[in-house]
Amino acid sequence: MSVRDLFEKHKTAVSVVACIAVAAGVIAVVMQMSSQFGSPVPQGSFYTVDDGVTYFAEREVRIPPFDYNGKPAVRAHVGRQSDGKLKVFYVERLKPDARAAVVKLRANQPTTNAEMEALAKGVEVKVPGEEKWRTFADPAGKSMWVQSLVGADKKVPEYVNE
Repeated sequence: MSVRDLFEKHKTAVSVVACIAVAAGVIAVVMQMSSQFGSPVPQGSFYTVDDGVTYFAEREVRIPPFDYNGKPAVRAHVGRQSDGKLKVFYVERLKPDARAAVVKLRANQPTTNAEMEALAKGVEVKVPGEEKWRTFADPAGKSMWVQSLVGADKKVPEYVNE
């Protein structure tokens, strides 16, 4: 008896098994995407006001820099090192014109080409402890960002944001 014959003979059982498999798949996807089973800050991020010494979580994705208890807060990109400890690997903020473009985009307002260009060039990053902010448009900024992600053991940490 071929598989096809077996399926024809037991149509109801095959249909029930197929429905259960599909339902289990859907449940698995929903659980994985659910904030209950996802990251510690669902659809949010970590931020810092002290250059990554400490950080806090916000469920709402904020546009950095923003005021937090009277201090400018920037986004903190947190990773788990090979020893299991969490660390801020780099911080991020937007230049004022890039921030303004993001505000417009979030409000579903039209933006100009100049505003989109400002956004593309307006993301600034730095490693905690460094003074100088660098843009992703700057090759030194990209290099710094990549180097900040590699730990002392030359392994890329597990990213824990979002």
